[in-house]
Amino acid sequence: LGQNPTLLSVLSSWGSALGTDTLLRAPTLDAACEQLAGLLVRKKMLLLVDDVWDSSHLAPFLAVRGPKCRVVATTREPKVAESFTSTPALVYPLPVLDEPYGMELFQAIAPQIAEQHPRESLELVRALECLPLAIHVAARLLSTESRYGWGVGELIEDLKGGAAILKIGRASCRERV
Repeated sequence: LGQNPTLLSVLSSWGSALGTDTLLRAPTLDAACEQLAGLLVRKKMLLLVDDVWDSSHLAPFLAVRGPKCRVVATTREPKVAESFTSTPALVYPLPVLDEPYGMELFQAIAPQIAEQHPRESLELVRALECLPLAIHVAARLLSTESRYGWGVGELIEDLKGGAAILKIGRASCRERV
């Protein structure tokens, strides 16, 4: 979802994944929820809602689930996670990926890069704060660039620089809040 999701758009994409584009024409969020609930009423599905920043954003997804559906939501915010349920045991705090596992993930995706640039690869994993998705994207990009014979050393530096820019941006956003 992210910090400022367009819930109607997200629900519409779920409708598309279920084989209908009628949710695209839903005039309101409530109408889209009603239509999606109709699609899910007889389904047995695990519904994943990723990156929830505000517990109110989860409400439509909980409303549309059918009786045989379960919802798993992820968030970076402990208070938001606690608001998802009245049963604390249902909240699973996933620890941050540490460096050895971050490198293991990087090596699994881009083994030649990790072998040819071990120090730079570790520095990149650190710059990406061991975030699995960031490591995955960076490693795939580096692996692709390497296949074309392009210089990966410069790209590693660019990626580290990009991670630093994002870190500054996050700090700036936190200061404004």
